[in-house]
Amino acid sequence: MTTTITIDVDFAGVTGVYGSGPYKDLWIAQNPTFTSDSGYVDDEGNIDLPEDLDGAVDIAFTLSAGGFDINGKAYYPHFPRVPAQSNSTFLLAPQPQGSDTQPGLNTSPPMKGKPGEYGKFNATPGDSTHATLVVGERDGTRYKYCLVIPFEDAKQKRGGKIVIDPLLKNGRLDF
Repeated sequence: MTTTITIDVDFAGVTGVYGSGPYKDLWIAQNPTFTSDSGYVDDEGNIDLPEDLDGAVDIAFTLSAGGFDINGKAYYPHFPRVPAQSNSTFLLAPQPQGSDTQPGLNTSPPMKGKPGEYGKFNATPGDSTHATLVVGERDGTRYKYCLVIPFEDAKQKRGGKIVIDPLLKNGRLDF
């Protein structure tokens, strides 16, 4: 049996670029919110999967954020549209209890392997507003996960990438 958790992701635009650290040169989402009626997700996007949840879990993200302006130019966020890029939607880093590990581009690469395959996790593409993280075996490990959301202008010229980084509790551990 597969449980699907649907999460709507929204933000009001971007507030600037990270100047250093693992997210260097990635854009900062302004007021990101996560909405889910599953009971497993808080407003900051932290996901708490209980140990007794049977079977696989599909975490289906829907991007609700619309266009935003940077210096008077309109940009539009989207998830990667092709399977070969779906793994770049999520960054994952195991977070040992008591650690502040961040899964930034310089500390934890995007998911590797075939499109849609990464150990206990699979990334599956949807369309420009949908992406799914499939959680396999749950062993109690906490993960920091990031959504990496590209954006482009009306002519589909790349503008940059936005990063949002909540926490994924994969069974058994307490926050």
